[in-house]
Amino acid sequence: MIRLVVAELRHDLRLWIGSAVIAGAAAAILAIMAGIVSSALRLAGAGRISDADLEGVIGFTATPVLLSGITMIIVVGGAAELSVAAQRQDHARWQLAGMTPRRVRRTILGLLAVLAVAAAVAGIAIGAALTQPVFGWLTSRVPTLQGARASQDPLSAASVVVLITALMLLGGRRAARQASRVPPIAALRTPEDPRIRMTVLRWILAATGAAAAAAMGVGMQDLPLTGIGQNGLFVGLAMMVALAAIAPLAVRPVLRAWTALIPARGRPAWYLARHACAHRITQSTSAVVPLTLGIVLVGSATSVTDMFASARASLSGMPAAAPDREADLLLFGAPLVLTLIASAVSVFMTGRARDREFALVQAAGATPRLVRRAAALEAVVYAGTAFLLGVVIVTVASVVVLDALRRTAPETQLSVGAVPMLLLLGAGLLGLLLATLGPTLVALRASIPRAVSA
Repeated sequence: MIRLVVAELRHDLRLWIGSAVIAGAAAAILAIMAGIVSSALRLAGAGRISDADLEGVIGFTATPVLLSGITMIIVVGGAAELSVAAQRQDHARWQLAGMTPRRVRRTILGLLAVLAVAAAVAGIAIGAALTQPVFGWLTSRVPTLQGARASQDPLSAASVVVLITALMLLGGRRAARQASRVPPIAALRTPEDPRIRMTVLRWILAATGAAAAAAMGVGMQDLPLTGIGQNGLFVGLAMMVALAAIAPLAVRPVLRAWTALIPARGRPAWYLARHACAHRITQSTSAVVPLTLGIVLVGSATSVTDMFASARASLSGMPAAAPDREADLLLFGAPLVLTLIASAVSVFMTGRARDREFALVQAAGATPRLVRRAAALEAVVYAGTAFLLGVVIVTVASVVVLDALRRTAPETQLSVGAVPMLLLLGAGLLGLLLATLGPTLVALRASIPRAVSA
């Protein structure tokens, strides 16, 4: 089995490199946060910082840890599921070669475990180099902490490896089970399972997210102004968790609905891009959900901050204070970077299937220019779908928070964080364009028969 694992890693290097990049980025973020907290605990134990400073460090890192944790659960698990689902036909060939379903499942999980450990180790190395700069910035804001240094310790590093491996295995477990049960002939007939599957766990997560959002919306009605400002962000996040759980059902209808508004007649590139994205729903979901999460994060954070400042200004009669952009960068920078990486890399991972489809289109008479335009428009479809889903969530969450704020400050103005959402959309679209156009330009140089048989 070890030889098969190594051979499979070499066979589809692009797919596994993409999964490793996402897992490694998540591991680096976890390593930084773990290094800061463990260093603060060590310094407090040695009596070099006070208990109040320790509580301040832990309290300040709690929000980015929570946000990054939610992001990692969604994107790392999604990357693992995509890496397994994209090899549906390869797993069918394994069964035709005589492998039992149980061995197929064990081999897939072995691949994910090897990949997760390697990516986690690389991520920890990167995180170790960045821990002190981040900790130094944090301590520079507190006079009593200046001069304190942070470092990684073996226990926190081992915890990161365990967490990343667990996320990868949990994310790929269902896909591995399906891969071992699918009839080989059906898998060879089409690389994408046409059926949309919703597990019991997904329904539970969706119901939990929706219930949490509703409960927070009701509970905020009785909170003081400060409590609403501190907890308003999590209404949108709870709604995003529910959306991520039902993404296999939600992404395709939204994608088809808004792309249908743009006529495809006389636009063959748009026709190809629209139908390709709708057909490859597993890949589309993996690209759309992380970018949607990023849009919800930045939109909800900005809208809640702006509305809270508006409420305080209306009560005090004084202009709102300028936001602390450096603190915002620490709070939201890591999860936002991870969502952008995950969205673009998910598209890059599935490039082999896209190259094969474009080769078939060329064999039917399409020009390289048409193929390039279709690849670029696929990025537009992904980004547009993510933006629409994100705007809906942020708008609903903002209205809920606004209603709670207006109970205390009736003159609070509505804000939906449009500018930051558009900026993140632009960054996400740029990453998606690189992920679709780059491999396509390289594939166009190869012969059509070779691309079709790849």
